[in-house]
Amino acid sequence: MIPVQQLKVHFLSLNETFTLEPLFDPEANQMYWVVDEEKDRWYALTGFEHSCMMRRNNQVFCHSSLDVKIGEIV
Repeated sequence: MIPVQQLKVHFLSLNETFTLEPLFDPEANQMYWVVDEEKDRWYALTGFEHSCMMRRNNQVFCHSSLDVKIGEIV
């Protein structure tokens, strides 16, 4: 089994760091989501109904219909 490359991402607007892991979808090679152990905290802090994010360089972007969260990979 290939090890999953997790990312530590700090969201300045939340003053929180979360662990992300890649989605297991070959078509979504830049897509990540919050690990299961941290999803409840993510949902509570953001009000989002999902934790899927797109990675671009050293940042990740997560958006809902009303807000965008941008995190820096640490």
